[in-house]
This record gives sequence, structure tokens and C-alpha cells, in this order.
Amino acid sequence: MNVPQQTRQAGMAPVSASTSARIRISRSACIFFMLFAHVSIGVSHLAIFASPATPEKIQYLLLSSVLGHASVPLLTVVSGYLLASGRAKTYGLLVTSKFRSLLLPMMLWSLVSIIVLLAVQSYTGTSLYRPATVLDVINSVVALTSSPANYPLRFLRDLFVCMLVAPLLIRLSPRYGWPVLAILVVAALLDRTWPLFLRPQLPLFFFMGIMLAHRSIAWVDRFRVVWFAGAIALTLVRVTAYQYVYELPPLLDIVMRLFVAAAFWCLTRLVSERAYRAFKEVEPAVFLAFCSHTLTYGLLAMVATPFLGRFGDPLFPLYLVLQPIIALCLAYIAWRWFSWLPGFALFNAGKEGGSAKARATRVEVSSAI
Repeated sequence: MNVPQQTRQAGMAPVSASTSARIRISRSACIFFMLFAHVSIGVSHLAIFASPATPEKIQYLLLSSVLGHASVPLLTVVSGYLLASGRAKTYGLLVTSKFRSLLLPMMLWSLVSIIVLLAVQSYTGTSLYRPATVLDVINSVVALTSSPANYPLRFLRDLFVCMLVAPLLIRLSPRYGWPVLAILVVAALLDRTWPLFLRPQLPLFFFMGIMLAHRSIAWVDRFRVVWFAGAIALTLVRVTAYQYVYELPPLLDIVMRLFVAAAFWCLTRLVSERAYRAFKEVEPAVFLAFCSHTLTYGLLAMVATPFLGRFGDPLFPLYLVLQPIIALCLAYIAWRWFSWLPGFALFNAGKEGGSAKARATRVEVSSAI
């Protein structure tokens, strides 16, 4: 079964160079902004909700709940668009490649997280990882029915499931796109865990990307004024509503995420060629940062939090911004200098590279093996 071939038969043109560059920028930028959704805050989220409306609270809300959460739909839409617009692959090759780039890193990093949790647990005596059933153990690695030990990576698990059902969605899109979209909207609004998906919004966003591939992604830019105005208005609604309700209603939350995501996509056309070249230097390390950021934040919580403070302390606004930057810098260093290690690419969605020394060492190791 040739998955994207149907798109080409329907007259679908290959992704242009400019669109491809914008996709690379938005994809990595979205992954980076997703790191804000899990920063170490030192207090409970309910404590932040109950606190007064301070600039610090608004900063946290904008970075975590607006930019961080709005990155998920854009990243998922882009994934659906790329798959439907890409070159033909057999279904077996599609599943194999997506297993290697999505599910395998989730499993490996979850195993690393379990090892770290057990080590800290044995050292401090704090109960961090105590699965009650065999299913809990399985879920902590493969996320069969619940989140893995490295819980943000459940996104990779759901995206992999989207890839599994992508052939059906691609075939339905040209003729039955709107009815399927309506079904997925209802499923997302119910906001319940499906048997297949832990986050019911993801298949909706993924199918939107497929529909854009069958139609045109250019129309998104034509309505950029609408997206910007809506994103600003809905962000103000989110900030104001947070003083009274912990979460927005599912429909309003989805609409806000989509408007912010569309506005962010429109901004990618303003990135200069020079900035794009600089951006490509760190691009391969962004996925590594996403997979490892909870471990980095855990380390920072032990090392840096006592000095830089928790939410409500004077230095916390700076600490909030620094955490994702530190996670990205550490991932970049690891990618540059340790990519020669056998199996390193398995932790980074198959991405190799790094410094010239690392590449040369990797060749030597491969030859020796």
C-alpha cells in the first residue's frame, strides 16, 4: 500500500523549498516551546491558580499554557501535512520508520527515566516509581493504556498511532474530509481517553494537516490578520479566565490553540535566511532536548531551585526562561560530542551527526564492530 501515492495521483505537488524551510523552523520551534509546559515550578499548579494576578503568573501562563500548549497542534498538523505530501512508502516501511523515529525513543527514554527514578528512590528513600500492577510496568515503557514514565513522551506514542491509521485518513480526506473532521471534533470535545489515543485532540490536528495537503496550505497565510487578531483576543481570554477557572472549556481551548498555532505559522515566513542557517545548526538537538528535558528539569530542581527559587521568588521569572534553554544547550552538547557512541541515534529519532571529531569516531567504532 503506497500511503502518500494517492495524494500525488490527485494532483498534489511536492512541498516547496520555502514551505519545507518553514516546516523545519516551526517543527523545532514548537518542540522547544513545548519544553515550557513542564518546567520545574517548585509549587503545585493549583497553588499558581490560587495566587494573585502578578506579572510572574502571567509570564508562566503565556509560556506554559499558551505557547507551550499551542505548539502541540501546529506540530501535529505539520506531521499530518508532511506525511500526506511526502513520497510514496509501503505501509511496512512507514510503520518501521515511524517506530524508529517516534516509539523507540519514547521507550528508551522511559527506560532511562525509570533507572534514574529507581536510583534517586534508593538514595533518598522517596517513593518515585512503585508500579502496582504488571500493566503499570508495561505502560511505564510502552504507554499501552496510559502515559509512560517519561510522561511528556506520550505525545510520540499518540503521533505514532496517528501514523498507523494515516493510510485510512489519507484515503478518506478527498471525498469525506469534512464528515471525518466533524467526527474528530466531537471526539476531541468529549475530552476522554480513547482506546487508541491518550490525547483525543491529536488525531483531529493530524487530520487537519492531511486535509491541508489535499487542498492548500497557502490559504493559512492569506488569513494571517484573522489568526493574529484571534490569537491575541483568545490569549487575553485565557489570561483573564485563569483568575476564575483552572481550565478553559474544551472547545474554547482547542480554538485558542489553533489560532495561536496558525499565527505562529504565519510568523515563520519572516525568518531571514541568515537566521535560518543559524537555526539549522541546533535543529538536530531539539528532539533530544524534548526527550530528555524532564530529566534535566529534575536535576535542576535539586541543584538550581534552592538558589534561583520557586514560583513567587524574585529570581523565578529568570529561572522559568532559563530551564528550556539549559535543556536545549545540554542536548546540543550531547549531540555534538557523544553522537559517536553506538546506539546514540536510537535515542534521537535516528539523527546522527555532531562535531567532526564525533563523526570520525563513529566511523572508527563502526569499522571496528
